[in-house]
Amino acid sequence: SGHPLGEVAALLARFCDCSASNWEDKVQREVRVGGLLTNLRLTRTKRGKRMAFGTLEDLEGSFELVIFNETYESNIDLWTRAKSGDEGQGPLPLLVSGTLEEGEPPKVLVRDVMPLAEAEERLAGNLRVNMIESDISKDRLNALVKVLANHPGDCPVVIHVLIPGQSETIVS
Repeated sequence: SGHPLGEVAALLARFCDCSASNWEDKVQREVRVGGLLTNLRLTRTKRGKRMAFGTLEDLEGSFELVIFNETYESNIDLWTRAKSGDEGQGPLPLLVSGTLEEGEPPKVLVRDVMPLAEAEERLAGNLRVNMIESDISKDRLNALVKVLANHPGDCPVVIHVLIPGQSETIVS
C-alpha cells in the first residue's frame, strides 16, 4: 500500500547525495542516486556496441540514465535483474553513481551501479561502535573483539565509550 521504496528509505537517505527533487546545485558533478529501474531500453552505438538508456525512480521523482557500453556490459546481469525483479523478491533497488546533467528529468551519465543492499558493505568508510559504560563488561568486550577478528574488513573500527555526565572516550 506504500511506496515500493518505503522500506529502504533510510538506506537511500544514507547513501544518496541527491534526489529527483533536489539536484540543481549538483549539475556537472559526481552524484550518487538510488531507486528502482522502471525502464531500460537497449541500443547500439555507431560502432555497434551495446549501451542503454533507463529511468531510475526515487521517492520524489525520476532520473534519466545514460549507460555507456562498458558500464552496461560489466553489470549486465544486475541491469537485467533490476528491470525484471529479483527472482520473486520484487523490485531490486539500485544505487547509481555518475555525472549529473541538467534536464527534465535530470540525467545521470552512469559510471557505476550496485544493488542498494550492498551499499553498506561496499561504501562504509568506518565502523563506529557506541557503548555506554554501564553496558560494558569483560565478556562483551571479548565478544566484540572475537566478532571483529572473525570478520576483518577494509574499514577502520572506532569504539566510542560514553560515561554519562562524566566523559567520552574514542578508541580507534
